[in-house]
Amino acid sequence: IYLQRNPGTEDPVNNGLMAFVGGGHYVHGHASGMNIELYGKGHVLGVDAGKGRYRTDIHENYYRLFAAHNTVISNGASASSGGWVNLGMEQLELVDMEPMPERAAVSPNHSFSTTRFHDRHNLVAPALQERTLAVIRTSPTTGYYVDIYRSRSDTRGQFHDYLYHNIGESLEFTGTPEGFNLTPDPDRFQGNADLPWKQNQRFRHPGWHFFEDVETSASTDEPVRARFETKALGADTRFMDVFMNKGSDRSYTRAMAPPSINSPGYKNKPTPTLVVRQEGEAWSNPFALVFAPSREGVSSGVQSVDSLSEEGEFRGFVVDSTVDGQSIRQYVLILENEDSSYSSENPAISLAGHFGVITVDNDGNLISLYLGSGKSLQYGETRVETGNDSEAAFMVSSQAL
Repeated sequence: IYLQRNPGTEDPVNNGLMAFVGGGHYVHGHASGMNIELYGKGHVLGVDAGKGRYRTDIHENYYRLFAAHNTVISNGASASSGGWVNLGMEQLELVDMEPMPERAAVSPNHSFSTTRFHDRHNLVAPALQERTLAVIRTSPTTGYYVDIYRSRSDTRGQFHDYLYHNIGESLEFTGTPEGFNLTPDPDRFQGNADLPWKQNQRFRHPGWHFFEDVETSASTDEPVRARFETKALGADTRFMDVFMNKGSDRSYTRAMAPPSINSPGYKNKPTPTLVVRQEGEAWSNPFALVFAPSREGVSSGVQSVDSLSEEGEFRGFVVDSTVDGQSIRQYVLILENEDSSYSSENPAISLAGHFGVITVDNDGNLISLYLGSGKSLQYGETRVETGNDSEAAFMVSSQAL
């Protein structure tokens, strides 16, 4: 598990940001893939489902398998093999992280991790996956998460499904392209329902045949926005807004998954679940999402999210937020690795490296440069380099320029 925690300075329980990515094989472990959880406004909203009652069908064929986790299922067939009760899977590998464990952060407002996972036991063909998860704070009370998930498999007709579960009553698509409609799709996740099952030996991977009330859109190339609404956590309703990048041959599914057992107020209620399917590889144009938690009367600050691309490939986000009544814009740049580079002329920005965030005010004046991993970061005439062609992390504010 690689954990990022940003408690902020005002009421950290309600305003803290915290996320982890994890996955590995161990006794009583689950075949979770490269799984995340997201905290928001006092509670874990983006949840792992937990466990069911041992030796039951739903525990063995849902709660312990990929479909119960916030991960990506490749070719409809991500699976486990070997190890403890045949739930063995590859351990995820750390590619990069800032701050590293037990190291001081270079920025009070930014952090990220990039991890890699080999879906080696996939029942169709192995898949290689990589995930960048970032926490970005915009004020003591506001901020958001960025999740970039790449996945590819060397097989004809490959496809990949991004799963996200969020406790609550509902999932609504709130910002959709013209003609976006959901239609009932009861058979979409039933292909594995009749696979052989032998207790603690063979399972019905990936487990998503337990999803109910399944509805799916037609394929679209346009960005999509959704909102989870959560009412049973106190007097105030919580929300999780999800902004998703555009991608060709991509469809969106809403479903109700089994209850998330460890979630107060929801252990007996179905879990609203988002599934995004990419036909073909999801590497050059990965699943790219911004998650913004908020509560009734307390905004996340995020107003809009747009994608950055170069030659048809994803390069990052432009996130507009309102902070203390003022508008800010952040260019969140996420490239494939530390040897990658990106530049644009309008505005004049560039990154040589893996991860960087540029923050400017409403007039385009630079507020800060954060380089999480790389060699240089530039906005306008301001350019900061690590020197000697080395990789590093730094944070520079406008007051220091």
